[in-house]
Amino acid sequence: MSMLSHMQAKGLSAGYNGEAVFRGLDLKIPEGSITTLIGSNGSGKSTILKTLCRIISPDSGAVYLDGEAIHEMPTKRVAQRLALLPQGAQAPAGITVGDLVEYGRFPYRSALSGLGEKDREIIRWALASTGMSSLEHREMERLSGGQQQRAWIAMALAQKTGLLFLDECPTTLDDLDSVLKHAVALPEKQLFLRADKQVSYGAVMEVMGRVRAAGITNLGMMAESQPSAASDSDSRAPTGPDPAAGAIAQ
Repeated sequence: MSMLSHMQAKGLSAGYNGEAVFRGLDLKIPEGSITTLIGSNGSGKSTILKTLCRIISPDSGAVYLDGEAIHEMPTKRVAQRLALLPQGAQAPAGITVGDLVEYGRFPYRSALSGLGEKDREIIRWALASTGMSSLEHREMERLSGGQQQRAWIAMALAQKTGLLFLDECPTTLDDLDSVLKHAVALPEKQLFLRADKQVSYGAVMEVMGRVRAAGITNLGMMAESQPSAASDSDSRAPTGPDPAAGAIAQ
């Protein structure tokens, strides 16, 4: 069975404290694709992504995941179809890489069940796919920034969803290249990447060119040409746990 998930938004509007950040958004994320949302600081990128992932409730319109309104779906079912890496993800003190990646299997476990052999197999695959197998038992705080990023990606891959959302483009070309290589290695994985125009546009374009040169053509890009009506300031956004990605919320 394919694990592809189909997502679209119709007439979507959202903001904070009654102040609109974007209005009337119609969006369809192509299946089996890498889609990049690019815009200037304050143009509403994070707010769009958070609304698509149901962290923020829309003021109007709806987001549909496989034909169902995502804001009405049970959290566990959403987390089995959609993984999200938020900006500035922080791991608890003392947690190892392997422990972090295990969280990716949380949406598939009951309250009393432990990890099964299938879960462990998927965890080993996610660590190997991101080159983190040798660091499985190392504490997160002892890793470099690039290694920490790969550990978070491994956790998202272990979640085994059809959609992967990244709420911040990697800041270096090598890290971005690594993210896209891991994504395109999965024929049934869709990647939605948010990037700042000033910092990451050139890097995104260069790496997407590399991917196309390798014969992978299912790539797409969205660009915001105009800033939205209100600023997308993180200081106004809710800062509670992420209800869409059950693994990250733990």
